[in-house]
Amino acid sequence: KVLQLPACESEAECKAARPLKFDKVTVDYTGWQKNGRMFDSSVKRGQKATFGVSQVIKGWTEGLQLMAPGEKRRCWIPSD
Repeated sequence: KVLQLPACESEAECKAARPLKFDKVTVDYTGWQKNGRMFDSSVKRGQKATFGVSQVIKGWTEGLQLMAPGEKRRCWIPSD
């Protein structure tokens, strides 16, 4: 299934709608390096990205599973 992650109405609804490890999600994202250089952006391309939660780097997999529908986050993920 692909979760579009629209905004939710309550904490219980948000918790129930969080993506699981084997779900697919559609998101906007921008990736930055520590030096402030942008290296990738679905926003800049004007096209959301769809992928499996477990098909990305470990930090993304962990972060996505904590996000509620409609939520925006900044995740700092070490390179190692």
